[in-house]
Amino acid sequence: IDSHQKTNAVRDTSKEETLKRALRERLNNSKVMILILSNDTNYDRGFLNYEIEKALDYYKLPLVITYPGVEGKINGKLSTLEKRWPKALKERLNDKSRDDLSCLHIIFSKDQISRALEYMTVHNKKYKGARLY
Repeated sequence: IDSHQKTNAVRDTSKEETLKRALRERLNNSKVMILILSNDTNYDRGFLNYEIEKALDYYKLPLVITYPGVEGKINGKLSTLEKRWPKALKERLNDKSRDDLSCLHIIFSKDQISRALEYMTVHNKKYKGARLY
């Protein structure tokens, strides 16, 4: 079920608190958060960072982080891919004291995303730690 369909529509003209309330409701109805991070992802974009903060700190959602334009295996590409991470994600993944995170980094492909969602929702598999690929 798409959590975006469970909440009221939000418009670009909505007030900030309305947008944040809608994001919190969507996160509350979610089992996993998928982040699609490209070279154009903004490091300090307000609502994306807010959503990441809430997903990880409050709702404790597992993350599937996927990277368009990356071919082959993710292993060994962390230093390059880390440049795509928004501020809130970078702070949390680089915090060695955070043992409550469950993240899976994958290339951007329908098969890999489907498989990751199946493992994390149907099989309830946890990828403990900040950097499992």
